[in-house]
Amino acid sequence: MGIKSALKELNGKVKDLSSLHVQTFSGTLEIKVSEEDKFTKLSDALDAADGSVNLSVETLMHFDGDAYNFVTDGIAPELLQVHKDALEAGMNARKALMDMVSGWIN
Repeated sequence: MGIKSALKELNGKVKDLSSLHVQTFSGTLEIKVSEEDKFTKLSDALDAADGSVNLSVETLMHFDGDAYNFVTDGIAPELLQVHKDALEAGMNARKALMDMVSGWIN
């Protein structure tokens, strides 16, 4: 990959790096699938679902350190851990990308 194309790709990724937004949902869904159903996207399958889903935890972290958090009352500790794990994975992915970019510069 040439430097010009790398910088172009990086430009698109920088927008993704400016914030980290993680939403964790809980609820119950029932999806009846027959052999004729050919779902290619999760949203298509969800359109055919019965049940309810609620936002349980949400975090929005900006690059400058500002953060917004929402935690619903009575959240199960296991669900909160799932959310924390997703946040950590998102932060690790951003760190890996920044390390890669830093390697290009050095």
